[in-house]
Amino acid sequence: MKYHTLIPLLFVTCQSFSAESLPPEQGLSLSQSVALAQEHNPDAAIARSHIAESEILLLRAQAGQQPIVQSSIAYTRMDQPMMAFGSILNQQAFDSSIDFNDTPEIDNLRVGIEARYALYDGGQSSAAQAAAQAGIRAAQAGLESVQLLLTRATSASWIASYKAQAHEQAAEAMITALKAHLRTMQSRQENGTALETDVLELDVRLAEAQDQLIQAQGHTQLAQAALQRLLATDHAPQITDTLPEIHRPQTETTSSQQRPELRSQQERSAAATAQQETAAAQLRPQVQIFGGTWYDHGFETDDGAQSWLAGVQVQYTLWDGNANRAASAAAQQRLQQSKHRERLVALQIDEDIHAARIREEAAQQRISTAQKALTMAGKHRDLLSKRLTAGLATPSQIIDAESSRTAATARLRTAQADLIQARIDWHLALGHSPFTPKK
Repeated sequence: MKYHTLIPLLFVTCQSFSAESLPPEQGLSLSQSVALAQEHNPDAAIARSHIAESEILLLRAQAGQQPIVQSSIAYTRMDQPMMAFGSILNQQAFDSSIDFNDTPEIDNLRVGIEARYALYDGGQSSAAQAAAQAGIRAAQAGLESVQLLLTRATSASWIASYKAQAHEQAAEAMITALKAHLRTMQSRQENGTALETDVLELDVRLAEAQDQLIQAQGHTQLAQAALQRLLATDHAPQITDTLPEIHRPQTETTSSQQRPELRSQQERSAAATAQQETAAAQLRPQVQIFGGTWYDHGFETDDGAQSWLAGVQVQYTLWDGNANRAASAAAQQRLQQSKHRERLVALQIDEDIHAARIREEAAQQRISTAQKALTMAGKHRDLLSKRLTAGLATPSQIIDAESSRTAATARLRTAQADLIQARIDWHLALGHSPFTPKK
């Protein structure tokens, strides 16, 4: 499954929890954010509800192998000959004085209990139980899948917040440096060793840096709002300024069997197989035993008696207009569709693993390049800063040097964050979270 198609769904209709649930002012770590999302996000609650629903469906399927016991009570009055004389006989109140051609008005109170039990239902009950058990396993794998998706979405949102804060801090550092250079240039102007245009050039660049800071602050707020929706909290969460340590997966396998999405689809295929068997079972004979006892009492006759009935029934559908055969054929098609979806999931998982490995390797290369660029930009800035103080460098040169150093700093922190995200994606693509121990 593509993660990005599900992330927007995770932002919708989130229940909230109290601000006391959030850690204090030090901010949320990435692992804390993931734990809170898995606990409070409605998608996880819905997935847990699916498990409970599947367990209830199993109970209903198991009821097919239990006897059915029913009780009844009914009161009737009549003068219809067949029913009237039947009630009199059930009450054991018949006598020779009753005129068959002049049916008296009769009433009857009947209280009874009866039971039925299927000795053989063609395998419908066992197939229904197998389908329900597969449904439970599919729902359990579905919960694991939702938890991994929440881990992916929360990690992406947390790291987006981290990168936004990194750009905001870089903009603040740029402003601080430009202000220091501006004070130096103003001092030189007062001493007559700098022109007013030099001061104005730094003033203009300072205003641009302040505008960039405002934009960066807006991006930070948007990233925090996205994380807030995932955590389902009433308040925008603050995050720590430290990236977690995430190692590469120890395994180099590209097997997709650990992914809960695949296991869930495999269980759905098993359920489809069982449903196909349920449809086929309806074409087989049905055998059941039944029995009951009743007590009939008449207030008109002031008499009553008990009776009973028991028997066995074999039922076989000779012709139903091909309804059951059509149901069996439809179940077969659903099974084939489920198998195709299973294949699609496996192919997507293999792509996820490959893509995560590529992003991880690219992020490592970017970190190496950014570190070198930052070192050179820092040396260049320090050299020009000294030359500016001595009047040997222009404002444009120091502005370019500060811009290069600020950009290199931001690139390095962004690459470091992308490395962590790529490694998280790699773990998730293999079917486990880097924030929980393997079972």
